[in-house]
Amino acid sequence: MSPPPDYRDTSLCHGSQGPHDTSVMSRTTRGTDNEPPPLLQGVVEKQPVGRGGDDFDLVYPGALLSQERAGAEAMLAELQPPLDQLVLDEWSGIIAAGAIRASPLGCLRELVKRARKGAFTPERALRVARARETRQRMETVRADIELPELPVADENNPLVKRLRALAKSQSEQ
Repeated sequence: MSPPPDYRDTSLCHGSQGPHDTSVMSRTTRGTDNEPPPLLQGVVEKQPVGRGGDDFDLVYPGALLSQERAGAEAMLAELQPPLDQLVLDEWSGIIAAGAIRASPLGCLRELVKRARKGAFTPERALRVARARETRQRMETVRADIELPELPVADENNPLVKRLRALAKSQSEQ
């Protein structure tokens, strides 16, 4: 009788493939399209408050109160572009998902704190940014499309007369 096999010995599973490769390759330079953009490391000189044009304006969530927006602007002033928009997009995604338990500004405060420490990891921000870019492209395409001019309605047409009468009766009610 032979002793039972040692299941911790993985050489039984791999046959005669040789010793296991336990080395770890550190700091590879190859990236993929699925990886988030690198975050800013260190301190960069702050840009003026005006941000210099439409391309650099921050995009805030739509349902903010004016006091919330002012508070958000003050908190985001501590961050440099593009990290500020990335944090704002993350916050917007959290708001849209309904995942804020207490205060929206408290959530943003925590995101800014993580970003300053270098511990910020975008989870929803990349999808929010991609959706915004798609929306902007669609608006640009829509603006470039020239719609044909509609002919002037014939006032003697019975259908036009009936529609105008309906609209007038609806506006009187």
